[in-house]
Amino acid sequence: MTPLLRTSLVSARLAARAWAACLGLSACSGSAEPTNIDNETQLFVHSRALSLLVGDTITVGATRRSGGGIVGTRAAGFEGEQLLADATLQWRVRDSSIVSVSATGALRAQREGSTYLVLSDGRLTDSTTVTVGGADTFRAFTAIKVGAAHACAIDTDRALWCWGGSWSGELGTGERLRLAHYLTPQRMSLPESISDVAAGSQHTCALGVSGAVFCTGDNLEGQVPGTSDFKVLRFRAVALSVRLTSIDAAGSETCGITSTGAVHCWGGQVLRTGVTFAPPAGARFTVLSVGIAHRCALTDQAQLYCWGSLAGSNGTTPALPALITTPAPIRAVNTGSGDVCAIDVAGLTYCWLPGSRRDVTVDLRVAGAPTATAVSAHGATRCALATDGRVWCWGFDLFGALGRGGNYQINQSISDLTFPVPAPANTAQRFVTLDGNGDSFCGLTAAGRAYCWGNNRNGVLGDGVRRKLFAGITTAFSPVPVPVR
Repeated sequence: MTPLLRTSLVSARLAARAWAACLGLSACSGSAEPTNIDNETQLFVHSRALSLLVGDTITVGATRRSGGGIVGTRAAGFEGEQLLADATLQWRVRDSSIVSVSATGALRAQREGSTYLVLSDGRLTDSTTVTVGGADTFRAFTAIKVGAAHACAIDTDRALWCWGGSWSGELGTGERLRLAHYLTPQRMSLPESISDVAAGSQHTCALGVSGAVFCTGDNLEGQVPGTSDFKVLRFRAVALSVRLTSIDAAGSETCGITSTGAVHCWGGQVLRTGVTFAPPAGARFTVLSVGIAHRCALTDQAQLYCWGSLAGSNGTTPALPALITTPAPIRAVNTGSGDVCAIDVAGLTYCWLPGSRRDVTVDLRVAGAPTATAVSAHGATRCALATDGRVWCWGFDLFGALGRGGNYQINQSISDLTFPVPAPANTAQRFVTLDGNGDSFCGLTAAGRAYCWGNNRNGVLGDGVRRKLFAGITTAFSPVPVPVR
């Protein structure tokens, strides 16, 4: 029996077991909607159907609404946690041998099984299932983004998980320590489900299903609008003049596609206070990639527009979206701190320097690259996701960024670590999404399992290990993809 099939059967058995255990517990409705008594006031647990692994510790949040508006929110990863401090929130679980819960909503997964978590404030109640998987299970994600030394992912319940370093508060855990890091994913408790996430160098922004945006981390260049704090340690709701449907980030800048098909950006020296870039007449932007002071977007007509450069507007690339002519319509684009790379409808990959040209010609095709669906172009390393799910990488293989394995020695020359011809990563896994920062990359399988490789600075690989694999090399890294814990 395959691990995935066994996981599905275990989940089904555990769900049935939880329903049976719920009998006699009045709040165990298991529904997606909170219980309310007067159609005016609601109390609800932030996550529906929690999925944990043995050993996980998370803090679950709660929100009270009245008349459609939020009265108060209490969550470990959200700045509004004190808003419900006056309420007496009571947490309990049906089977504390599976999951224990503290008075503040802190859970610890103790053994495989499923039970119910119940929240009450004396008048209202709400509940959700908590399923704990064993050693052969894994947390399934639907999206993953990699920052400079941290990563965040969205699970199938639309909850946000982050791991890695938090020097400036980019994880939203409330800590800002030079050596603060988490080697495994930590669940962020936010007031609503998350539809997209963006990871900058030292900040993170999450997009809620309602269109609300929550940001945390470094704020020296306006990454977290609405506050003058240089470092924001917990996610904070930010007020924008537009409604966003997707977001992306790089460096100190965050951008999103608006509900009208424009691009809105904030943060960074140039766009600190927020700027909206209109799409070309008769079109909408549908795909967006943010680089270091450089942005590219695709329209609904598969046309590519880019603006900015590595140093802002340099006279070659305009400050407003400009059409980049290409040999064929484009279906994917990525711009980072290195090249801009785009993939056309035939799966061919082209790469060029940001701000260097307004036309892309056939001579910019990457020789040897596979037919691809996505590409990540940051730093001196590029990786493409082939149509068969394999990842092919080329460029500078510092600290295993190419994922091809091999032996590494101290003081290797640049020429020894440079591989200009794309080659597949050394793994049997097949991926459906890909993201990276130039020396660390992560991909998701079709089942939602995350694998990462490259530099493990501050635990960004998320596998629970500060690995040092080669004699004389003190930097933690993995030259082959490893599963995120």
